[in-house]
Order: sequence, then C-alpha cells, then structure tokens
Amino acid sequence: MKKIFLFLVLCLCISAASARRYYCVIKGYDAAFSGKRMVWLDFGGHSKYRARPSIGENEKVADEDGKFFKLRSMVDAMNYLSAKGWVLQQTYSTALGEHSMMDCWVLYKDAETPEEAAEGILTQEEFEKRFYNGNLPKLE
Repeated sequence: MKKIFLFLVLCLCISAASARRYYCVIKGYDAAFSGKRMVWLDFGGHSKYRARPSIGENEKVADEDGKFFKLRSMVDAMNYLSAKGWVLQQTYSTALGEHSMMDCWVLYKDAETPEEAAEGILTQEEFEKRFYNGNLPKLE
C-alpha cells in the first residue's frame, strides 16, 4: 500500500513539474465623463511568455456557445476567465490621476504551454479570421 501511495505522489509531482504558471490581469477603470466602466484583459507584453495577446476594452470575446459579448464589468471578466480555468490570486487598485483609479485583478492558470493556458479565449476578430478568413460580415 505504501508503495502505491508513493508511486501516485511521484506521478503527481512529475506531472506538476512540467506545467508552468501563466498570469493575466483584469484591468478596469471608470472612463472620464462617460460613466462607463472600461474593462480589458492583459496577458503580458512579451510574446514568449504570454498566454495570448491582450484583449482591448473595445473587443468582444466568445462564450462557450460561440456567442460574442463585450466585457462590461470586472465580474464579467472574472466569470469568463474562471470558466476557462483561471484562478484569482490578488487584487489591487492604483491611481491613474488625481481623481481616477484603476482596479486590477491578478489571475493565474497552470498549463504546459501558452496555447493550453489560452484555450477557449477567443475574440470576435480572431474567430472571424480563423473560421471565415474575414469574408463574412461582423457577428452581432
């Protein structure tokens, strides 16, 4: 019994050793004079390490049914990413100016490759390029 337990622990350690941790930051702030909340996902700037390019505040993302929506709140973004396996690690706020704050939620996902970490995260523009080569009108 002890040998089986030791073998299972060893297998678990080996599989965990091949994965690495990828990070994403959900950023949100209230746009000046419009009252709208601007939200976007930041997956980092260095192409070697990021799980995918950043998703800007004007981009739509796909849900699990392939329907597109805009991230309208920090909670929208958190629910979207948690469904894709991302885990909240930390939150913080930073001043953008005298009367403006940006909220940041740091998330992580353990995966073996950046492609695995980014699995299921797709913008409308990427979807159209990948599946329709840009020949169809914009999906609404």
